[in-house]
Amino acid sequence: MEKGKLYSRLTLFLIICLILVLFININKLRAANTSEDILDDYNSLLSDSKSALKEGDHSKAKMKLDKATLLLWNNAPLTAENVAFVKRRATFYGDIIPIGDKNYQPGDKLFLYLEPKNYLIETNQEGKYQINIVLDTKLIYEDGTIVFHNPEFLNFKKESSQPNREVKFDMYFNLTSGLKSGEYTIQNTLIDKLSDEKVVIESKFNFNN
Repeated sequence: MEKGKLYSRLTLFLIICLILVLFININKLRAANTSEDILDDYNSLLSDSKSALKEGDHSKAKMKLDKATLLLWNNAPLTAENVAFVKRRATFYGDIIPIGDKNYQPGDKLFLYLEPKNYLIETNQEGKYQINIVLDTKLIYEDGTIVFHNPEFLNFKKESSQPNREVKFDMYFNLTSGLKSGEYTIQNTLIDKLSDEKVVIESKFNFNN
C-alpha cells in the first residue's frame, strides 16, 4: 500500500513539473510570433491537464500534456541538440560519451552525435505519426575545399503509432592519411522534408597527418 502511495506521489510530482515547464515555454511560442490560435490551443490543453490533475485523473492529465508538448514541438524552430564528438557510436538515444580532445590522426575513427529537435510530426490518413528528416553532410577543409559531400548522408523516415521525439543521428568517419593536416569542419544541414525547414550545424576538429 505504501508503495502505491509513493508511486502516486511521484506521478503527481512529475505531472506538476511538466505543467510548469510547459507554462514557461508559452513565452517561447510568443517569441516565435506564433499565431494566437495556437497559443489558445496550447493554453486550453494546459488548463485541461490541470483540471484533470485536480480530479485525480493522472492519465488524462498526462495525455493533455503530451498533446501540448507535441503542439509546442511542431511550432518551434527546427534545431539540433547535444551535438558532440563522442568516444563511440551510441547504442540508444542519449547514450553518449563526449570527448574533449578533437585532435585526430590517420587511422582514427571520428564519431559525431546529434539529436534533431522540432522536426514536424504529422499524422497521415491512417492516423499514423510520420517523420521525414535528412542530414546533408559536408567535410570542409580550412581553405574552403569540400573534401566530402553526401546530400543524404543520413535519413530518418518513419511512421509510428505514437509521436517519436527521440531521434538520434550517429556519424562516423574513417580518417585516412590522404587528408591534409589542418582544421576541418563537418557541416551538417538538417532538412525536414515535411516542413521544408533547414538548419546548419557545424562541428570543427583538427587533423594531424
